[in-house]
Amino acid sequence: MTVEQAAEYLKVHPDYIPVLVAKSDDLKLIGDETIIAKRDKTNVWLLGAIAVVLFFTFAVLPGIGG
Repeated sequence: MTVEQAAEYLKVHPDYIPVLVAKSDDLKLIGDETIIAKRDKTNVWLLGAIAVVLFFTFAVLPGIGG
């Protein structure tokens, strides 16, 4: 979304949009005119942890037990 689109949608002056983006934890301003949503990097760590647990469950534990 551009700054102009956000200003039109929120019915505020375009100069106020960077202030709103700075106050938000979920948005990021790229350059002077594009607003994007920040990506949450904790999901990558969660998926990695699940993969490690599944690996130990199916590959390592049966070898130890028997």
